[in-house]
Amino acid sequence: MNKVKNFKLTKLQSGAILILMTFILSLIITGVLIKFINSTSNQFQQQEKINEDLGNAKEALLAWAVSNSVNFGQLPYPDRNGGGGYDGFSDCPPSKTPFKEPESYALLLGKLPIFGQTSPCVGRLTGLGLGANEFSEKRFWYAVSRNVVHAYELLSTDSQSNPIINPNIIEHPTYNWMKVLDKNGNIISDRVAAVIIAPGSAVGNQSRSNTANASQFLDRFQKNKITYANDDYDNADEDFVMGEELKRLDVNDASISKPYYFNDYLVFITIDELMAAIQNRVAEESKWLLRAYKAKNGTYPNAADLTKMTLTSNLYSSGTHTSGLLPIDITDNCQCTDEKSCSCGFGKIESVTMFRQSGTWNSAEDFGNCKSTLKASGKECVCNGAGSCSRTFSTSSTIFSCQSDGTCTNNLTTETNNKFIYALPNYADFYSATDNCSIKNNTVECNNSGNFNIGLNEAKWFKQNLWQQFLYYTFSNSNDIQTLTNSNISALLIAIGEPITTELGNTQTRPSDDIHDYLDSAENTDLDTIFESNFKTTTKFYNDKIFIISP
Repeated sequence: MNKVKNFKLTKLQSGAILILMTFILSLIITGVLIKFINSTSNQFQQQEKINEDLGNAKEALLAWAVSNSVNFGQLPYPDRNGGGGYDGFSDCPPSKTPFKEPESYALLLGKLPIFGQTSPCVGRLTGLGLGANEFSEKRFWYAVSRNVVHAYELLSTDSQSNPIINPNIIEHPTYNWMKVLDKNGNIISDRVAAVIIAPGSAVGNQSRSNTANASQFLDRFQKNKITYANDDYDNADEDFVMGEELKRLDVNDASISKPYYFNDYLVFITIDELMAAIQNRVAEESKWLLRAYKAKNGTYPNAADLTKMTLTSNLYSSGTHTSGLLPIDITDNCQCTDEKSCSCGFGKIESVTMFRQSGTWNSAEDFGNCKSTLKASGKECVCNGAGSCSRTFSTSSTIFSCQSDGTCTNNLTTETNNKFIYALPNYADFYSATDNCSIKNNTVECNNSGNFNIGLNEAKWFKQNLWQQFLYYTFSNSNDIQTLTNSNISALLIAIGEPITTELGNTQTRPSDDIHDYLDSAENTDLDTIFESNFKTTTKFYNDKIFIISP
């Protein structure tokens, strides 16, 4: 009986031990699984954070380029390790530094310049607007194409020192665009303007310091005996690679040479992405000018005559044209018949001032929209609408008066030192002046018969980059313009892309007087008031980009 009891007890004890061991083992397995899941989750979160930060850096670079009012559309030089190491600022070569291949390619590779530019950089000195502390810890690397940086080998006064950045550069760059390859060497893009790389932790023999070169941060690998590298742009190798991360590598892949060290993360900016951002900025600038013009004049300016575009400088508001190229140069003209009378509608100007060489106006006699108290000397009468200034004597009076249409006259002595002085609203500028009218700073002065022309006050970079050749414009005072997705439009702007073979099969050549050489579809070229959707996707056969000006 005791033997039976002992046997049962031993059996129960063995079962309990087995259950306990199973429980302990399950705890161990669960712990391992939790650790693995947490590790995997942490790795995923880290990767997501790196991708997010790279995306933010990319957006910051694009924003920097399109808000660069000095060298519009250009990207900064990298932060290189000379002069004490990486300090977060763009390092530009000194003026007249010759660009040599391959040695000078080292100027185009370094760390992302988060703090902006310093001397001797030309132009915009502000940073990228990234969190300085956060990004100073990561310090992404950055490579940029020669096509979109200032050419310091030329004098800054040389027009070629600033590359002309407009749609023509996409297919006709001065230098080949950079390339980004996948892990198998296939081309992801061969139209790359800039690359941003987040280096992983140091691998192999990498030894990082504040003066270490690219090979200590950026990686390379060999597949099928072909080397793919991110650290050799300074040798004029313009290929970059989005390789397989070390911890994700298939160890059984015999095509990859061992040891394998690669953990770079990479994003890039194509010239197409840069140009799309630039076109948006160009369109916003143009829309503001046109809206301001209408607010002052009550209507939009007439378009430039497309049939005269064989002369590419002719961007004059023409006749009654409601469609054509944007009239950047001349929207209006004004005339003085002699030293006594000038005419320029108040819709076109901010004010007209009559400056009398001798004598003063009597402010008590100011009338309407004319004032003689705005200047201390009392010699100036400033009018921004119908009115007059005068001075009455016992036997006579002198007077300067303006009608509501902008015709202004005076009965001052015939001394040509008296001046009509015209000032403009901020959306306008003086394009030219002839005879006895001359441009003086931001005004035009006329002391006898002459003419002057008024245009749109586009940014300096606008014409430097020839954007006037890439904007088609149409308006309607009856708001009958339509796109395939919008109606009741009063004005519309089309950013013209680089010349292509269009949806209609036309091979575009420019300059031209044919609308088919500028716009790309039947809907945009049939000269009616209906256009493609402003959301239509660009393709190799269609690169018009439509912007609604109003409403």
